[in-house]
Amino acid sequence: MIDVQVANGVFSELSISDSIADQRTMGTVEHSTTIEEPMVEHEFQSFFLRLVELCNLPKNWDGYKGVSVSIECATFALELMGTLRTRSQFPLPQVVPGSDGTLQLEWHQNGFDIEIDIAAPYEINASRENVNNSEKEIEEITLYGNEYTEISNWLRELSSS
Repeated sequence: MIDVQVANGVFSELSISDSIADQRTMGTVEHSTTIEEPMVEHEFQSFFLRLVELCNLPKNWDGYKGVSVSIECATFALELMGTLRTRSQFPLPQVVPGSDGTLQLEWHQNGFDIEIDIAAPYEINASRENVNNSEKEIEEITLYGNEYTEISNWLRELSSS
């Protein structure tokens, strides 16, 4: 279930919660996260609604037994964008589902391609390519935890170009 509170036409609180069947024990695991923003701009609302859409994809959405984006990946993407946007302003990414419930955030602008693959909360594979560079060098990093300085620097450079 996804709860949204709206004040004056913008989200004042975003909340995602879900009941997930545990395949091993056939029990139910409750997961709930609330992200509070004083007043979130329209662009962030669109990002949030895209995540909601991807969390509600039907089974086999891609014709290859694809599953919807996991609530954990979607919630983490919201938290990640909130954290990164406090460091610098940049456009929000295109959001692409993985057929295994993962999520990819993509920016393709100003001569840069930046992709962040969210396999699980705090498990990120990221890459950046400067498409204007004749050497077509691709930088790749894997992050486990909450240190996003390098990604923040990439996005700052993308925005300033």
